[in-house]
Amino acid sequence: MRLAAIIGLVGLIGTQVLAASTLNSGTVNSYTPAEADRARAAVTKAGYTPETIAMAQDGNFFFNAKQGGQTYQVTVTRAGKVYANGGTAAGM
Repeated sequence: MRLAAIIGLVGLIGTQVLAASTLNSGTVNSYTPAEADRARAAVTKAGYTPETIAMAQDGNFFFNAKQGGQTYQVTVTRAGKVYANGGTAAGM
């Protein structure tokens, strides 16, 4: 039962990453390469190393990023503001 839940969660995360990376045009989840570059630059300017875009919606970007050996989920708003969670140790 636990294994099935883990497999389902991994599948869901993989689907979201795939959807975020496909630049769906004409949807609330669509974004251009230039928008993605601006969001990455904002993450970098805030002191994080962006790794992947986990998702984008309505001009907001959600990244997996690193800083100081920890992994963070970082949000970049349409206005370019950057917010990060508390972080977890790398490898967790």
